[in-house]
Amino acid sequence: MAVRRLLANLLYPVVCALVRLVFVCLGGFRVSGARNVPRRGGVLVCPNHFCDADAPAVAAALPRRARFMAKE
Repeated sequence: MAVRRLLANLLYPVVCALVRLVFVCLGGFRVSGARNVPRRGGVLVCPNHFCDADAPAVAAALPRRARFMAKE
């Protein structure tokens, strides 16, 4: 379990950077209001759902780690 958590902590910033790069290369990536997200404590982000790329886009746009909850 500790190895899994360590791996996730190492991969998350790398994956977010790759997602940002892909979005920028594919047509732009503009973030507004990221400075309003607190660095610590709870925050609820409710994006409009346009496509399956919404979750990676939100994770790449936030200045902190995101955790997602989804319903099938």
